[in-house]
Amino acid sequence: MAKIEITKTEPVWPGKYKEDGTRKEVPRVSLPFQVIKTKGRVWEGTEAKDAAIRDWCQRITEQTGQQWEFARVNQRTFQASKPRTLAEVVRPVDLEKAL
Repeated sequence: MAKIEITKTEPVWPGKYKEDGTRKEVPRVSLPFQVIKTKGRVWEGTEAKDAAIRDWCQRITEQTGQQWEFARVNQRTFQASKPRTLAEVVRPVDLEKAL
């Protein structure tokens, strides 16, 4: 194996570099960006604000090619569903069953 000269401090792990010392291409995962808003109370205007951020997500997705999504998590829903992971926080919840 070729000896790699360290010229700067950086995280290094097995497989980061090829035998010739050049960096390997990193596999990328295509996941959506998420804007998650928590809400204690829903006031007049909340729906309009939600619509505005959904519109922004759609426009930025079109402009960048990267998927952007919005989710509002109401406090009551959060408490009723008792999520353990972020995925469980933003999944749709049937409130009639949860309460």
